[in-house]
Amino acid sequence: MSPEAPTAVGNESHTRLTSLSAGVGFFALLFGVVALAFNNLGNRYFWTDESSSLYTSLGWPGVGDRAGSLGGAWDWTIETHVEPGLYNMLERFWALGIGTEVTTLRVYPFLFFLIYLGSLLAVGRLVRLPWFLIAGVVGLALLENITPYYTVELRPSSAGLAASVALPAMGLLLLQRPRGWTMTLFVLGFLFIGSMQYNSYPLEAALGVVLVGFGWVRYTEAKRAILVAAGILAVLWLPVVYVVSRGNPLSMNQEPSLEAISGLLIPNMASAEVLSLLQQNLLSPTALPRTVFLLAIPALWITRRWPGLRSPCSTTAGGVSFLWAFVLAATAVTAVIGFLGVMPWIVGTRWSIAEIGLIAVSLMGLAGVAVELGLLKRKPFLLATALASLTVSLLAGYRLATYERFPGYDWTGVLSVMLAGTPGKTVVDTELYTDLRYWVELSGDYDEFRDDWVSHDVQTTSTFFAADASSVQEFVESANDRLLLGDAVLLEDAGVEIPESIDVIEVPLWGTHSGVTPPQPLLLVRGN
Repeated sequence: MSPEAPTAVGNESHTRLTSLSAGVGFFALLFGVVALAFNNLGNRYFWTDESSSLYTSLGWPGVGDRAGSLGGAWDWTIETHVEPGLYNMLERFWALGIGTEVTTLRVYPFLFFLIYLGSLLAVGRLVRLPWFLIAGVVGLALLENITPYYTVELRPSSAGLAASVALPAMGLLLLQRPRGWTMTLFVLGFLFIGSMQYNSYPLEAALGVVLVGFGWVRYTEAKRAILVAAGILAVLWLPVVYVVSRGNPLSMNQEPSLEAISGLLIPNMASAEVLSLLQQNLLSPTALPRTVFLLAIPALWITRRWPGLRSPCSTTAGGVSFLWAFVLAATAVTAVIGFLGVMPWIVGTRWSIAEIGLIAVSLMGLAGVAVELGLLKRKPFLLATALASLTVSLLAGYRLATYERFPGYDWTGVLSVMLAGTPGKTVVDTELYTDLRYWVELSGDYDEFRDDWVSHDVQTTSTFFAADASSVQEFVESANDRLLLGDAVLLEDAGVEIPESIDVIEVPLWGTHSGVTPPQPLLLVRGN
C-alpha cells in the first residue's frame, strides 16, 4: 500500500461526512420550513398593525364594502404609513385577486421569507462556501429569536428582512459578473425588493457606496460604468421616492405614526439607556456575530493574514471583503439614523428587522473567513465544523417545525352577545376594531354574523387612540350596553367599580398556547 493510501481513505471519509452533513442539514431545514408554513399560515392572531395595513391597502372602504378606490388606497398609505407604498399596493392586489382568507393573506409575507432564505443560499455560494457550511450558517441564522415570527405577519417587516440579504446578494453577483444581464437583473430586483421599506435605506445606501468603491478599484471603463450606475441607483432611489411622495426626507422623524414609539428613539433616552442599547445592538448573543465579523477583517489585514481590500487575491476573499464593507457601511448608516432620532435602532425588534439580515450576512462572512484562511483543510477543524453544521441545522429545523405563534381569539361567542344588543349602543376598543372588522367582513370565518354586523352601527372608543381607563368610566355612566376592551389590564387600571348589572366576559383563545400570551380582550355587557 502506498503512503498516500491512508490519506485517500481519510479524504473519502471526510467527503462522506460533509456530504451527509449537507444533505441531512438541508432536509432538516426544508422540513422545518414546510412545517412552519403548515403550523402558522392559518394563524388567527391578526393584530391591529396587520388589519390596519390591510384596510389601508384596500382604501378603508365603508362597513360592508370590500374595497375602496386604488387612488384612495394610495392616499391612505402615504398619509398614515411610513413605507414607500409598494408592499401595500401589492398587498391590495393580492387580497382582491387571490383572496382575503387569513391563510391566503399570510402566504404573501411568507413568500418574502422564502426570498430571504434563497438570498442566504446565494450569498453562501457567491463566496464559494461548501454546501454543508451553508446549511449550518442558514440554520444558525434561523435560530435567531424573532425571525420565525415575521415569516407570516402581514406587514412590510417580512419584505425588509428579505431585502437585508437579497440586496447584498444581488450586489455581489453584479460585482463578480458586471455584464448587461446581471445589471438588468440587479435593476429589476432592486426596484422590487428595495421599494418595500424605508428601513432598508441604510442597506441600499451602503450597497451603493460599496459597489462604486469596489467597481472603481477592480474594473475599468465599461464594467466600472455598470457598477457606478448601479451604485448611484442604490443611493438615490428611496430618497427620490420619498421626495416625490412625501417631501423632505429629513422630516421623517416628525411623522405622526412615530409618536407612539417616541420613547424608542435614541435622542429621547437617558445616557444609561443608550449604553444599554449599544450593548444590545453590538454585544448581545444575537448581534455578536456581526461585531466579530467587523473586527475580524481589519485584525487579519493588520496581521497580514488577509488580502487587501483593494486587490483581493481570490474570489472568496473578494466576496468576503465586499460583505464586510457592506455590513460596515450599513451598520454605520443605521447608527447615524438612530442617533439622529429618525428611526429606532434596536436589534431584536421589527423596527430594526434589517439588522437581523446584516447579522445573517455576517455569519456567511465569518464562514468565508474560515474557508479563506484554510481552516477547513485541517481535518480536526473540518470534522468539528461538519458536525457543528449538522447539529445546528437539525436544531433549526426542529425549532421551525415546532414554532407556533399565539393562536388568536375565537370571536364566535363574543359576536353572538355583541350583536344581540341594541344597534348603535355597542362600543369597541379602537385598537381592536379593525381586527374584528376583518374577521367578520373579509375572512369568511364569521359570515353568519356579517349582515348583523353591517347593520349594527358599531361605535369605537375614539377616532384614533386605543381605549384607556376613562373608556370604562364613560361606559358605566352611559346608556351603551356593550363595551369590548382590548386588554383586561384596562379594567384593572380603571379603578372603577363595575355595577353588578354589568357582566364581564373573557374572549377565549382559538387554541392552546404555551408561550407569552398577548392581551386578553374583555366584553362588558350591561344587563336589562
